[in-house]
Amino acid sequence: MLSRFRSRLSLVINWPSRLLAKAGVSPSLLTTLSLLLSSLAALSAYVELKTMVPLLMVFAGYCDALDGAVARLLKASTRFGAFLDSFCDRISDSAMILTLMFLGLEPLPAYLLLTTSFIISYSRARAEALGVKVEGVGLAERAERVLILVLAALFYVLDLKVGMIEFGDVLSYMLLLLTTVTVIQRFIHIKRCLMELT
Repeated sequence: MLSRFRSRLSLVINWPSRLLAKAGVSPSLLTTLSLLLSSLAALSAYVELKTMVPLLMVFAGYCDALDGAVARLLKASTRFGAFLDSFCDRISDSAMILTLMFLGLEPLPAYLLLTTSFIISYSRARAEALGVKVEGVGLAERAERVLILVLAALFYVLDLKVGMIEFGDVLSYMLLLLTTVTVIQRFIHIKRCLMELT
């Protein structure tokens, strides 16, 4: 969904990535930093240093967006770099969802959210290994998921609610709905493409 607005989003990615590339910052360092920051967000939520959580998640997501741009500028894209990025992204996804649970999300929706997020990522990896392009398919790709996770964490930290309705819960359940729909969308897309290839 956000991939349609990449030309606008690139404004906040391009110039910092050029500066980092000129400084010789390794894309793998940014990938690792993203993982570290998302893990620190979960730890901060666990020990109830809640005010730090949304900021840590924002910087984690930003580092994740920068690593690919820096790799392209340095022409340093490698198979291991792609593996490391995907590997760290899955751990970061887990850390961010765990963060929401520490902030107030019930364990069952957190588990379901983790499951659907992993299926979305796995379906892309498996489909692309079979020759099917999946990028841009689905309502909740990783950028959308990270954005909503950050907003949900912010709402939990601010304790925004109307009566018994917790806005953090509302966003978390909305994300669960979007990820579930995305799983279905990707399954249908991949099945159709594979049928056409046979």
